[in-house]
Amino acid sequence: MRGPRQLTKTYHHPVVGPVTVDVQQLSVATQPEQLLVAYTAPPDSPSREALRFLLQWSARTADAP
Repeated sequence: MRGPRQLTKTYHHPVVGPVTVDVQQLSVATQPEQLLVAYTAPPDSPSREALRFLLQWSARTADAP
């Protein structure tokens, strides 16, 4: 496995506005076209709260008839 690639991205969501996340990408040397990608937001950040809100919002929307 090759080493991790880390970067930060900001997405502009239509409901919560800008969400900045840390992105970590890992690839396997024998399958370089396949990546494991993890998106995380720093604890206690506005982006973490926005992601929490979206999780709850999507759960309510999915349960609605």
